[in-house]
Amino acid sequence: MKLYLAGPMRGYPENNYPEFLRMAVKLRAAGHDVFSPHETFCPQTRVPFCVCMSLDLTVILVERRTIAALTGWEKSVGAQYELAIARVCGINVVDAYTLELLNDKLDVSVRVTWKDGKPYPPKKKARRG
Repeated sequence: MKLYLAGPMRGYPENNYPEFLRMAVKLRAAGHDVFSPHETFCPQTRVPFCVCMSLDLTVILVERRTIAALTGWEKSVGAQYELAIARVCGINVVDAYTLELLNDKLDVSVRVTWKDGKPYPPKKKARRG
């Protein structure tokens, strides 16, 4: 199976590299074709987040890779976006540890908030009636 590892990085020691590496090695040993974002240049450099995300989403969308979600993906803005976009585009999401299909178990919604704290898109005002 062609897999893309998605999980938390920022705020973890070594950007969570040991867990990404451990799972990439394990899944490859089981015969899977694994793309790990830690193996690109982004985590080791000061490349802007949006540039890294565009590269990662290109791999997911163009190669139609199944997302393999690592523990803690729910706390990662990047992984949330990756899972949400994958689901919108009909790409499967599995648990990285069990390869159990998670599509029907996911409640992935991403809400963008501007720096001033106001949500986007703005909530619609209730119509009076």
